[in-house]
Amino acid sequence: MGVRLLARAESQAMDLFDSFTIISDRDRRFIQHKERQKIEIVPNGIDPEYFTPGEKTPEFDLVFVGNLGYYPNVHAARYLVKKILPLVQKKKEVKVLLAGARPHQLILDLQSDNVIVWSWLDDIRAAYHDGKIFVAPVFQGSGLQNKILEALACGTPCITTSQVNASIGAGPDDQLLIADDDKQFAAKIVQLLDDSAKQHLLAESGRRFVSLHFRWNDVSVPLINILKGNIINADH
Repeated sequence: MGVRLLARAESQAMDLFDSFTIISDRDRRFIQHKERQKIEIVPNGIDPEYFTPGEKTPEFDLVFVGNLGYYPNVHAARYLVKKILPLVQKKKEVKVLLAGARPHQLILDLQSDNVIVWSWLDDIRAAYHDGKIFVAPVFQGSGLQNKILEALACGTPCITTSQVNASIGAGPDDQLLIADDDKQFAAKIVQLLDDSAKQHLLAESGRRFVSLHFRWNDVSVPLINILKGNIINADH
C-alpha cells in the first residue's frame, strides 16, 4: 500500500511543477508518468580534492561505512558479518570495520575481536582509509550510493551489488567488483586480498572513474541550468 501511494504521489507531482530532477536514470524509470523522460538526471557528486587516498597502511581488511541506524545499512552490515565473514574466515582471518553515525543495537551486537564499530568520526575519510577493501552488500533501496563514490574517490577498492552499480555505471572488474550473494562476495574478497596488484589497479581506475563522472562542478551543471532557466522565465 505504501509503495503504491508513493508512486501515485510522485506521478501527481509532475503535474504541479515546471521542472524536475532525479538522481539516476534507474530511478527515473520507476516514475509512473507519461512524461517522465522530461525529468533531468542530476546525480550525487564528490569532491576528489577532498576525498583522496590515505597515506597509511590500513588496519582493517574490510570496511563498511554508512548511517548505521538506517535499515538498508543495518541489513548490509549484518549480512557482511553474519553471512559473508564466516565464509571468508574459512580461508583467512580478517578484521572488519563498521563505521557510521547512530549505530542500531543490532550493529553494536556484531562487535567481536574481528569486528569493530566506530560510531562517530570527526572525519569519515579515516574509515575509508583504514580498510583495504570497501564491501557494500546493499540489496535494498535505489538511489545513488554516496558511500561508493566516496570510497572510490579515496582509492579504496570496492565490492558491491549489481543493484547498487546500476545507478553508478562503473565497469565491473575494471572500476569495482560485483557480487550478488554471500558466496560471490566471499570469493571476491579472498581473491582481492591475495592480489595486491589488482587492489592497486582498482584503486586507481575507481578513483579515475568517479573523478571523471561524479565531480560536483560537472554533475551540478544541469541543475544550475534549470534554476537559471526558471529565473529567466519568472522575470518574463
